[in-house]
Amino acid sequence: MDSIEAIKCPIVDHVKLQCNGAANEYLEGSLCISAFHFIFSTRRQNVKDITVLHTGIESVDKKLAPLLCLKLKDLRVLNFELPDAETCLSVAESLLVLSQPERIDKLHPFYFFTPHAEDGHHFELETTQQTFERWGCDPGFLRITDVNKGFKVCESYPQQLIVPLDIKDELLLKSSIFRQFKRFPVVCYYHRKTQVCLLRSGQPLCGTAQTRCSEDIKLLNSFLVSRSRGKVLDMRSSSLLQQRTNKGGGSEPPMHYPQWKLLNIDVPATSSLLQSLQKLVDACQDTAISSWFSRLEASGWLGHVMSLLLATMMLVQEIDIEGNNVLVHGDSGRDLTLLATSLAQVLLDPHCRTVTGFVGLIHREWLDAGHPFSLRNGHTCLSTKKDQAPVFLLFLDCVYQVCPPDLIVMRQYPCSFQINHSFLHTLFVHSYFSSYGTFLYDTPRERCKLKLHEKTQSLWSYLGDKKLLRTMLNPLYSHNESVLIPSIVPQNIVLWSECYLYKVDLTEISNTISSTLAAMETLVGKNENLHGKVDALQKELKSLQVAVMKKLETKSTLL
Repeated sequence: MDSIEAIKCPIVDHVKLQCNGAANEYLEGSLCISAFHFIFSTRRQNVKDITVLHTGIESVDKKLAPLLCLKLKDLRVLNFELPDAETCLSVAESLLVLSQPERIDKLHPFYFFTPHAEDGHHFELETTQQTFERWGCDPGFLRITDVNKGFKVCESYPQQLIVPLDIKDELLLKSSIFRQFKRFPVVCYYHRKTQVCLLRSGQPLCGTAQTRCSEDIKLLNSFLVSRSRGKVLDMRSSSLLQQRTNKGGGSEPPMHYPQWKLLNIDVPATSSLLQSLQKLVDACQDTAISSWFSRLEASGWLGHVMSLLLATMMLVQEIDIEGNNVLVHGDSGRDLTLLATSLAQVLLDPHCRTVTGFVGLIHREWLDAGHPFSLRNGHTCLSTKKDQAPVFLLFLDCVYQVCPPDLIVMRQYPCSFQINHSFLHTLFVHSYFSSYGTFLYDTPRERCKLKLHEKTQSLWSYLGDKKLLRTMLNPLYSHNESVLIPSIVPQNIVLWSECYLYKVDLTEISNTISSTLAAMETLVGKNENLHGKVDALQKELKSLQVAVMKKLETKSTLL
């Protein structure tokens, strides 16, 4: 059905919207439905319009017509009261159809264009060669291969990959046949300090017969060089691993990979994440009830955050302290595997804690590494609840626990990240519904084949706007070369209130936040000036001390 034909009531007047969950507080206005958006407007200067893409609707509840409840994918809930039940049912039917497109190329990004400021921040994404050089990879040990050019080996891998120098492309092809979705082991990070590699792949197709692939064994062992052992971090519990083994998957058998030690991590299964998030959202809808804390704990979400941080800390320790090469995989290597490898890089690599580096990390470790965004985030009606999982949101929540300061709570490393929680929240929202095409489709092959970069605009161009970016940067940021070691005791794992307790704000946002940020930037600027003056005075003092010493030496010589 054409989107225009689905609209039965383009404009409905005398609609009431509940304010911030208060049962008796409403604002009256008009509800307008267009081909891609619905808009609620009071037509008042001091009250913001609410504009939401239809694809941002998670569910439509019309059971209590004329009351209409819309749950959005950014975790907001909009409660409308329409003039009558018939109008309510018509609006609900229209929104149901419009919120469930059948094809990705019918989404708003393919019909949206807006010019961006020329003086904005331009996010220059690194090429594989530039990343290779920035990591300080040893060209006598590693090389860049074009074996996946045209995505002829693996459609969920980029066209250029980093592999051992002495491994030929023919061997990579044979190893790919032994791995799920042909995702053979590749380098996703090189740690210059200990000269070891962080690897990722799909699970080996060993099965209960413990099938052996000599090419895959040779590929993995070639990463060890002078080190006799490596570690395999399997992002599955022992019970889940056994289930996958019974179905033809599994992990590296010790008899075939004696130089690699298997570590099983008890992290949540991808299939359980959506249910956990739904329980969390339901609990956050009413924080006034006495059982709220027990419901929050029962959701299991913060436990998932803590278990993923614990797994990542284990990974960081193996690389930075023990000096071991580590291979990470789960089933396909496209979900929790990417979460662990990208979060590890945030802790290990200071470049990934800058705004440019973090954008590059998202592009390299999530988009180019094949995380199925459209499937997991439900971009079309073809993505069922069984397929959906908030893996990317879980990653952003893990980063939130470590990095961004806000006006109330200072997180564990308030000065080590250039971004703040607003940047993370913006990525979360746009990964689910957006006017930009960055997170569309499931593999780099699809994006390349359909020329997505030509047909849609990039989210990075939007985030590069100076005025917008200023609100998403941390004015206290100071470059920190150290590896971050966050505390993961339960009392340090907090609820991301800006995300999960997000309320509908109908009034104009005050200038408090902007003025506070400006004041912080002023103080930071003054602090830098004072540091400059201190440095200058220290230099002057040193020169005076040198002059005095010379005079004393001259005087002693004369005597």
